Amino acid sequence: MASLKEVKKAVDNKPYITTTEGGIGWFAVHVWWNPEGFWEPYETGFGRYATEDGAIVEAKVWATQAGLEYQPRVKPEAVKDSAPA
Repeated sequence: MASLKEVKKAVDNKPYITTTEGGIGWFAVHVWWNPEGFWEPYETGFGRYATEDGAIVEAKVWATQAGLEYQPRVKPEAVKDSAPA
């Protein structure tokens, strides 16, 4: 799993596809850099999945078809591990 620092470096404010979990299950999401200074979802994929694995497959296919980069989701423990002590 990528660290928060690795994801920020790799993305460099370019839109990308990743996965997230919501009240309706796991899904792929297209994320973009809002000029007001924050990342936000632009659109979501069609599928909703019981596990993240299905969403990852959709996200990778979508990223390839759209010519965007797939970025693995930053898990909460990765953020905790990268925080200064």
